[in-house]
Amino acid sequence: MRDPQPPPAITIAVPVYNGAAFLAQALDNLRQQTFRDFHVMVFDNASTDDTAEIAGRFVNDDSRFSYHRQSQNIRAVPNFQAALRAADSPYFLWRAVDDLSDLNYLDVLHGLLQSHPDADLAVGLVASQFDGKPVREYRMPGLRGDHGLGDQYRLLFGAHPSWIYGLFRTAALKPVVERITSHFADDSRSWDNLSLLPFMLDFRIVATDQTAFHQLIRSRPVRFGEVRAPLVEQDFEQCLEHRREFARIGRGFIDERCAPGLRRLAGHILLWLYTNKNAYKFKHVVRRTLRKWVGLRP
Repeated sequence: MRDPQPPPAITIAVPVYNGAAFLAQALDNLRQQTFRDFHVMVFDNASTDDTAEIAGRFVNDDSRFSYHRQSQNIRAVPNFQAALRAADSPYFLWRAVDDLSDLNYLDVLHGLLQSHPDADLAVGLVASQFDGKPVREYRMPGLRGDHGLGDQYRLLFGAHPSWIYGLFRTAALKPVVERITSHFADDSRSWDNLSLLPFMLDFRIVATDQTAFHQLIRSRPVRFGEVRAPLVEQDFEQCLEHRREFARIGRGFIDERCAPGLRRLAGHILLWLYTNKNAYKFKHVVRRTLRKWVGLRP
């Protein structure tokens, strides 16, 4: 009887919903990675376009690719979580269907985690583009290295949300995401920033400029004669609850790491600022509360 094959070093999850326009490019970018020991799982959230057909071509051509389809749309975050739960490799990476990376991305980040056993997340340069034009490059903020409050501030407010597409140690990421999505299961706002929080609090992130993640932001063209629907402001009570829950989970992460005292108090102050930056801004809460008091719609 043949012994079972060990899992690949890296599992790459590609959650997608109606991403046929970008899927082939994204999967081909992964197929061409210089690091070869990986498994790509396409998690289709009940797409109605050609996603299944495109993914099927890669599955048929390359045994490192597999396709999984949800029977019905379960929203974005649960689909991301389902992909993570299915991973059995020591390292894990999400890839958005409309983003790319340098071809040495896996190789460099895997090498970083191998050489830094105290780190649980490796990230590269984040190169942001809008409609194909370079906008900005984001690097790891410079830290003094003493892991004091100054370093904590620089890391929390110099981090980029696209670090969620870095390379994680699977065993470190799974419990964090399970904890967060048990509260934010149907809400995609801010879950990435909250998932990154414990890794930043513990300074368990290692970064490099030797490879880049390409965040491709695209505007949706307006067809001739089309009238876009007006922006609808989110429900005020839901926004308040989201902010409270974000802060509550964040306080839990901080309280586990800081004994009662000045360090914990300082951590709570940093968390208030971090919540204000990444959840629902306090100025919006004040504005809509005042409108409610004077009898206007919040």
